[in-house]
Amino acid sequence: DGGGQKPRYTMRTMCRALSAGRNLVLEQRFSPTRAILEGFELSFEGPLDMTSRAALQKMLFKSLGKSLSKKDLDHPARRPGGKSDSFVLCKPFWIKAGPLPQVDW
Repeated sequence: DGGGQKPRYTMRTMCRALSAGRNLVLEQRFSPTRAILEGFELSFEGPLDMTSRAALQKMLFKSLGKSLSKKDLDHPARRPGGKSDSFVLCKPFWIKAGPLPQVDW
């Protein structure tokens, strides 16, 4: 991890990865393959330093991302809810907008 210690992964980490993948399929309309890849990245990359993160990304892409092109991974999914303004694109995810006015930094 970032502190030079081994990260601790449990079945809970795996369940979070699969749950994130499920939510990405249902809410963001990602393809199942991309959703599982994104879920694993989200759950397992957090505590890693940059070198370990790059190694994990390479392994995940080799295992899960064979059928995905770089364009597929960079392109956001369809906007949930159609053309409404209730979602804001924070690449590569659509995030539900809050009640305050949106400010572009």
